[in-house]
Amino acid sequence: MAAAFVVLAACSSGDAVPPPRPAPPGSSTTVADVTVRGVVATVSASARVVALAPVVDGVANLALTIDAEIVRPDGVRVAVGDIAPGARVEATGQRSTPGTLLTRRLVVL
Repeated sequence: MAAAFVVLAACSSGDAVPPPRPAPPGSSTTVADVTVRGVVATVSASARVVALAPVVDGVANLALTIDAEIVRPDGVRVAVGDIAPGARVEATGQRSTPGTLLTRRLVVL
């Protein structure tokens, strides 16, 4: 029984696992923001997804983050449910899954 404890203690100590290597100088793990302008095809307010038509720079869907800023050009806030098909929008965020922009700022033009 004592031998099993020693083996388990050695395995869980982390001594056998090397620490992660630091990123090489000049490299970055930060993903650049992307801004696209397009026309709204559909809106799913409950899912917080705005579909664009036609696709813009490979972006078909805008997935709005929970804290996304949704505004008009004058800064007045807009609810997701107030965005109508045919509206022109400018979205800023980061590419996530293919065809989707994880949007942190949406301006309804």
